[in-house]
Order: sequence, then structure tokens, then C-alpha cells
Amino acid sequence: MPYTLSMSGDVATEQRPTLWTAAVRALELSLGWMPEGPCRAYWTWALASDTHRDEWLQVSGLAAIVRLYESMFARFLTADERTLLVPYAAAIIVQQTYEVLTDNLAIGLAEPASTDRTAEARRHVLAIYNRVMVDKLGGAKESVAQLLEPARAAASELSAFAQNHNPGKTRTLASAFTTDTELRAALDHDLWPALVASCEATLALGRQLTGTAIGPMVTAGLAARYWGVSALIAGEVFGLEKRLTIGADTILVRPTLAFFAGVLAQEIRPMSAWAGVVADGTLGRALGHSALLVRLLNDVGTVLLTADDAAVASQIVHLQDAALAHENTTLRALFGECLTALGPAFARIYKDVALREFNVALDERASRPATACVAEFTTLLGELRQSFSARSRSLHIELTALSQRLGDTLLSDIVTAFVQFHAQLYLHHFDDARGEFAI
Repeated sequence: MPYTLSMSGDVATEQRPTLWTAAVRALELSLGWMPEGPCRAYWTWALASDTHRDEWLQVSGLAAIVRLYESMFARFLTADERTLLVPYAAAIIVQQTYEVLTDNLAIGLAEPASTDRTAEARRHVLAIYNRVMVDKLGGAKESVAQLLEPARAAASELSAFAQNHNPGKTRTLASAFTTDTELRAALDHDLWPALVASCEATLALGRQLTGTAIGPMVTAGLAARYWGVSALIAGEVFGLEKRLTIGADTILVRPTLAFFAGVLAQEIRPMSAWAGVVADGTLGRALGHSALLVRLLNDVGTVLLTADDAAVASQIVHLQDAALAHENTTLRALFGECLTALGPAFARIYKDVALREFNVALDERASRPATACVAEFTTLLGELRQSFSARSRSLHIELTALSQRLGDTLLSDIVTAFVQFHAQLYLHHFDDARGEFAI
């Protein structure tokens, strides 16, 4: 793999690469997968810029991803173990940074605005991209560039500047890159090379664990993400259980935690019972519970899921009052227009309404007048709270069994820390740097 770092020989403290420097270096090397053009030139400039690099890495998503993994592993691994983990962690950070790009293309597709003139082009590009990823993960022999070629023309119609969570910052950074308006316009529409690199980064990640016990779980988890995104953007209507299943698949938690579990238990701190907990489903069940919990936290928010019944009831009163004050407003629009009145507890739902993204708490009923469906939403919220509570208990049971079987709490500790990171993250508004995390 092009950006695997060499860790042979003794581990000297002064030579240890930090996760941040390794991830940035890995991203630099991954540009070898990106076809030449304005996008590659811009990424190369951003990564080399002493003035703008940190801001670009925040906007790109890499900074938040690094913070997550630094916070998890600093608590549970020795310094030598963290050093051995660095090249593997750098690989997944690069893959997830590229995944932010495709996530951004889905912004607006849950309920396209009447003024959205690129929604169909984005659906087309994402459908091709997802199909290519599933095919390549399944062993397709054609090159990524060949398979993605049908998406090239449609991708050139899209705006990389507009299709992200921080269009203002993105445009400012592009202006710092070049004052040439023609080059800036070309950069705005040069998405296709980044999609090629994104595919290659995911495939490289999957290859790291080929032939190991956990390899098939990582590959299946990645493929499930792409299948799930395709189902969502196709506009199909799903019941709650199916929405939860797809939501858990598309958030990348399962393959991420499976990847780290495999690296840790096979390479860094070998555990003799490892193959058994993979084979009998113990690990898979734990990661499934974790994926759903993170999806619920991402979509519903920590407060609405974990506060006591009385506190949530008071939040519903705010929602009912807002609905009565906006009698002809749909529930979806109510969340988008009345965040101040509703309070920060609804900030995660507000985010998905504002960006027209998919959310497990919003189904076709959210397009009806709010006064007619607040009661149904309240019932749905109760079901989601029950699901969160039940899955939390199930996760605890599976992690206890996992630790007993392995004779080590490491994997259980990391899974728990991963879920807790997201619970803390989603206490903050999405445009707060403390709440920025796109995967």
C-alpha cells in the first residue's frame, strides 16, 4: 500500500510519528491515486501550506477523525502499541477523509429543494460510485478509473464548493489557492479525480486485512455502506426497522471498529481466542449494536436519547407550542425554522433538515402539517429512545462476554470509548468545531 509507514526495528521514542503527522503524510501520498488536474493541485497546495493547512484539514474532516482516534487510543494503549498502530490508523483516516466527499454529494438528496438543479446529477454520480465500490470490493478486475468513467460527465456539473457543510470556508480556501477565476471554476467542478482516489483508498484499506479472520467482516461492512447509500438516494420509503438497519450500515461504524479490532488483536496485542469471537458472532453482534447506537446519536442527538422522561416531555411541549404557532408548517419545516424556540435538544434533527439529509427520525409523515403529526413524532421518539436503551444494554452484555473470552478488556474499552465520543460530540451544534464529524 503506498502510504504504509515502515515501523521495522526498535521503536525509539524520538522517532515515533504522531497520528496527526502520519495521517497528513498518508493523505499526501494518497494523491498518487488522484488523476492530474485542479483538484490534485489544490490538495497538494493545501497540504503543503503553512498558513492554510490546518484550516483545510478541519474542513476536509481529517482533523476531527484524528481527534477521535487519538482520544480513544491514548487511554488504552501503551506508547509502543500506539506507535505500531499509527500506519494502520493513518490508512483508515485517509479513507474516511475521502468518504466525506461522497457524503457531501448526498447533502440535499433527502428532500431536494425546488431550486436544486444538480440533485439528479448527484444521484447519478453516487449510484455509479456506490456500484463501483461494491463491484471492486467483490473482486471486479477493471480499474477504478474505467468503472467510474460513466460518472465523469455528470460529476463535472457539480460544485465541490457548494456541496459541503462549510461552503464559505471552502470558497475562501480556494481563493487563497488561486486568484485565477478560470482555474478556481475548474477546481470547483473537478470532483471526478477525487472520487477515483476515494475508491482506491477504500480498496487499499480492505487489502490490509485480506486473508485474516476479520477481513471478510471489514469488506462486508464497507459494501453494506455503499448498498445502503444507494437505497437511500433512490428515494424508497422504508419502515422504521429498515431505516435503522440502513442507517447503521451507512455510518461506517462496523467496518471501522472491525478494522481496529483486527489490527489490535492480531498484530499489536495478539489474543489467542480472537478467531473464536469473530467466528461465533460475538464481535459482530457487539459492533452491530455500536453502529446503531452511533446512528441514533447522530440523527436524534444525545439529549433526546438519554435525558429522563420528564426532561424529554418538556422538550415535546416546546415542539407542540411551536407547531401551534406555525399551524400550516410541515413538521420537517418546523424543525428547520424554529431551532431557537425548540432549543438545542433538537439540533441534530435541525441539521439534517437544514441540509436536507437523511434522518431515521424523519419519515414521509414529516412532510405533513406539524399540528397533525407531533403526536406521531412523539411516539416515534419514544420508540427510538427504547431502542437506544435496549441496544445499550445489549452492547454491555456482548462486551462483557467479549472481554471474558479474550481475557483482555482492550477491545471492549475501545468500542465503549467510540460510542461515548459520539455521545459527547453530538451535544454540540454541527457548525461548532466540537460537533464537526461527518462520517
